[in-house]
Amino acid sequence: PPVGDHQCALAGAFLRAGELSLNVSTGSQVSLVTPTFQPGVYETRPYFDDQFLNTFVKIPAGRALDVLVNLLGELARLNGAAVAEPWPLIEAAASAVADTDLQINLAFFDSLSGHEGSIHHIREDNFSVGHLFRAAFQNMAANYNLYAQRLSPDRQWRNLVFSGGLAQKLPLLRQII
Repeated sequence: PPVGDHQCALAGAFLRAGELSLNVSTGSQVSLVTPTFQPGVYETRPYFDDQFLNTFVKIPAGRALDVLVNLLGELARLNGAAVAEPWPLIEAAASAVADTDLQINLAFFDSLSGHEGSIHHIREDNFSVGHLFRAAFQNMAANYNLYAQRLSPDRQWRNLVFSGGLAQKLPLLRQII
């Protein structure tokens, strides 16, 4: 069947029936391989071996996180400096926060989560890099859970298959998911 980059990438991740795919990169997709055509509120795409891929696309991920990273680095850039590699610092700061009541909606651009992101419950003691990114990761995990439940309300998957750069780069994100 005619397939696109998404299907090929998941085949490259060895996604099989009964496994839920979370592709966490610039954007995100939640996908499930099914042996039969099962129309629903998701997109259904042809997959390999006469199977189908039910998927939700346009879920906020790396592009939305970049909005936060760019904001946090703006003063340094205006001063002629920059943090060469912010992700290890972000991972360490977010890992040091056990829990946060800061809430973020990462829909900073048109997505399945809306088109107006937000940050709620800001206080002096919780508005830090660690709290900000733990809340962002929690929002991502909540989105993945929501769309996974919409793909398969009775949880017909037995394994999660992560793909994408952010899933590899951020162990804390995988842990929160």
